Amino acid sequence: ASEKKKRVKGIVKFDEPNQFAEYQKMIRTGDGELNHSYSVGYQNSELQKMLASKPLGKLGTRLNWIDRGPGNVSGRTRGILVEPRVADHKTWIVGSVGGGIWKTTNAGLTWENKTPEMPNLATTVLAQAASSPNTIYCGTGEGFYNADAVNGGGIFKSNDNGNTWTLLQSTANSNFRNVNRIIVDPNRPDVVLAATNEGPAGIWRSTNGGLNWTKVFTASGRVQDLRATPGNFQIQYATVNGVGVYKSVDGGLNWVKTSRGLVAGSRYEI
Repeated sequence: ASEKKKRVKGIVKFDEPNQFAEYQKMIRTGDGELNHSYSVGYQNSELQKMLASKPLGKLGTRLNWIDRGPGNVSGRTRGILVEPRVADHKTWIVGSVGGGIWKTTNAGLTWENKTPEMPNLATTVLAQAASSPNTIYCGTGEGFYNADAVNGGGIFKSNDNGNTWTLLQSTANSNFRNVNRIIVDPNRPDVVLAATNEGPAGIWRSTNGGLNWTKVFTASGRVQDLRATPGNFQIQYATVNGVGVYKSVDGGLNWVKTSRGLVAGSRYEI
C-alpha cells in the first residue's frame, strides 16, 4: 500500500508511523550502510565488560547522586503485575517504557527501583507464572510505533519475584528487539510464548524457560497482542496489525486466521 503524504510549505512529508520509524533508523545508520552496527543486546555486553573490569562497589571515585525530581511524571507504564500472594493487593511490580522495573508494597505511595543496572530500560510487558510466582518474564522494546518509541534488547527473567533480573541470551538478537506481549503456561513456568515485531514479526515459543526458542508463527505484520484463554492455556489468540486475529487450539504450536467479520484495521488488540 502506498504511504500517505502531505505537503507542508512546498515540502512533501511522509505521514505514516512506518515512515517515521524508517527515519529514526536512517539517522542512526552511517553513510553507505544499510543498518546501524549496534547488535541487539550490546548494552548488556558492555555492562558486563564494565562490571568485570571495575565492579561498581569497588570504584574509588564513585559519585553519589541525589534525585531532585520531578517526582510526579511516570510516563507510559505498559506492564503491571499485582502480587497474588499478598492479601491486601497493594504489592505491585510495574514496567516503565523508559525507566525499568519498579515495585511498591503500599499501592503506589512509594516505589523501589528493581533494575538500577539493567542496560535496557524499555520494559514494556511483564508475565508471571501462576504455578511459580517467583518466576517473571520481562519483554523490552516499545513496539507500538509511537513517535517516541524506545527499542528493546531482548527478554529478561527473574527467579526471585522481581528482585533481580538476567537477560536471556537466546533473545539478544534482532528477533526480540521489540517484544509486545508474553504469556506463560499457568501450570508450567518454563513454557512461555512471546509476540514480536521483527525478524520478521511473529510468535516465539520456549519450553525450557527461555533458554531456547522455536518460531511457531510468522506474521505479515506486527503481532501486537497475544492472549491465552483463562482456565485453558491451550486456546490462545493473537492479533496482527493490518490483518486481524489468529487462534491456536494446541498451546500456540499452530495458528489459523479467525477474524471473519472484522473490517480492515491498522492496529488490533484484545
